[in-house]
Amino acid sequence: MKNDRDENWSNSMLNKKKEKWQEGVFTGPRAPLGYHINKFPKRHLIIDEPMKDIIRMLFNLILSGHSVNHVVVSLNQARISTPEEYPKSGFIYVNKSEKKKEWTYKMLLRILKNPIYTGCLEHGKKVWVETDGEKKQVAQENIQIIENTHEAILNKEEFAKVQINLAKGSSGSIADRVFSSYEDALYCAVCGKKLRKKIRGKYIYYGCLDSMKNGEVIKGCEGIKIERTPLLKELERLDWSVGHGTLKLGKNENNIIELVAFMDII
Repeated sequence: MKNDRDENWSNSMLNKKKEKWQEGVFTGPRAPLGYHINKFPKRHLIIDEPMKDIIRMLFNLILSGHSVNHVVVSLNQARISTPEEYPKSGFIYVNKSEKKKEWTYKMLLRILKNPIYTGCLEHGKKVWVETDGEKKQVAQENIQIIENTHEAILNKEEFAKVQINLAKGSSGSIADRVFSSYEDALYCAVCGKKLRKKIRGKYIYYGCLDSMKNGEVIKGCEGIKIERTPLLKELERLDWSVGHGTLKLGKNENNIIELVAFMDII
């Protein structure tokens, strides 16, 4: 059983921590991605300049309407270090010859929802307490927000807009608005069959996976496929939206995969 002396000690430690919070002292074990911890004259956050542009890019992508999942795929394709990898290596990009950890939806969401990037510290969401010899985290009703404790990477208006986009599903761009519908409009320009989705690891492809028609092999369908990320860019380039016709994927005269929009409805 825990005695009164231990309880008084725990309360004293918590009160000391709250005093540090009021002074703007960063008490976390590790700086969030985009910042370093500077211990003088007090333990506070300073911007990590090389990573600052990456953090700005993440928020800007959501502001422009890209979905969280789309940004996660882009981060992994670019081989950008995760919040766990970066402090260990100091390198923004992971070499192709090295094993790399994957960005995840939750990992990115923790960054996008963290108000620390607006230059404030938020304390007291959860605190460690010890009850009957067991240590556990307990949520607090009174969350302390200390403003202007460090340099901001984005302003509060931008942060608020990002939260709105996240709540809406970040579906502001043309490509993301039609994500759930364009699959029905994708066809092979050679055999005319609907393209099928295939998932390989972290990549999503749309391709002509059946080159047979009326029992005969259709030549020219081989290699008619496109990965989702360039497909989204093509949709934006064509300014295509659901109801504006069909999309046909084929090879142009230079044998390069090309997406063409047609006004005819199949």
